[in-house]
Amino acid sequence: MPYADYLFYQESFGGTVLDAAQFNAVAVWASAYVDAVTWGRLRRGWPVTDAVRMACCAVAEVMVRYREARQAEARRGLGLLSADNDGYKETYASGSALAEQADAEQKAAVDLYIPPDDPLRYAGGDPPCWAVTRP
Repeated sequence: MPYADYLFYQESFGGTVLDAAQFNAVAVWASAYVDAVTWGRLRRGWPVTDAVRMACCAVAEVMVRYREARQAEARRGLGLLSADNDGYKETYASGSALAEQADAEQKAAVDLYIPPDDPLRYAGGDPPCWAVTRP
């Protein structure tokens, strides 16, 4: 179940990039990404705050941009990075460069709304002493 719906995306997040079909297609994946960086705490009962919903919307936008870029890359082939006509040398971009960029953008989108020092993102086994656990 996605953490944000299209109404939240439009009204609270102020999203205008995605239409309802695009948002609904990636909202589950965006929520899964947010789950991954919060160590599954949201599925185990931690409250889903507006910051979580905002992060979900931001990641959804990145995912759609990445999917469209990947489709465009597949249509035209790998992009030409550089060319040298002296000895006819061409260098092409790899598909992994686009994936690395998308990963970095998704992480930045989550970091904006759920900073790395947020208790949801704590990677240790037990919550830190300063963290507020579930009520």
